Amino acid sequence: MKRSDKNNFVQKLKDELNSSSSVIVAHYAGLSVLETDKLRKEMRDNGAKFKVTKNRLTKLALADTPYESIADLFLAQLLLLIQAIQFCRLKLLLVLKKN
Repeated sequence: MKRSDKNNFVQKLKDELNSSSSVIVAHYAGLSVLETDKLRKEMRDNGAKFKVTKNRLTKLALADTPYESIADLFLAQLLLLIQAIQFCRLKLLLVLKKN
């Protein structure tokens, strides 16, 4: 990925974080590709954005957002669930727990 692409990615993710009502961070290690695809579809169907990102780029995007305090979590294989709709949070947590 070119530096300009990285900068664009970081800025886009920062914008999504700033406009989001909540963010969920979860470990996804151990999920198969099929399970990950199913989870991604469930999240999208419930109004969330499911992202697997580079930890370093995510930490850069988190700076100066309401979620900058979670930057230290990004040390392993993690995914981000970014929501714009507050009432979906409980349903998303239940789906994650089930999967």
